[in-house]
Amino acid sequence: MEMLIKLFFVCMVLACIALAARIIRDRLEPELTRQGRVVAKRQAINEYARRSYPYAQRYSYTQSYFVTFEFQDGSRDEFETFDSQYGLLAEGDQGTLITRGRWLQEFARQPTQQGQSFPRPVHT
Repeated sequence: MEMLIKLFFVCMVLACIALAARIIRDRLEPELTRQGRVVAKRQAINEYARRSYPYAQRYSYTQSYFVTFEFQDGSRDEFETFDSQYGLLAEGDQGTLITRGRWLQEFARQPTQQGQSFPRPVHT
């Protein structure tokens, strides 16, 4: 029994270290400002089942939000964002985005006029 407790404690410490390393790595990334257009949005839902004593089973979940942007050179990149910002974005929105690592920090929409679109690269 003591071995299981020690193993659980070691796993929890390793998980905390991995989470801290990810947070630190994202904070050390430079902030980039670019022009882009929203081309896709998606949500990821992770569900976890836990058994609570004695007979009930409870479920909890986490939800992540992702937005894919296309840039002037034709490249695309996906960034994670918060639900409040995710809800304000629509496919086709153009503007200036600020990113840090894999996170969308800010998006400032630019109003488009009828018939105006994001410049597409010409591939030969």
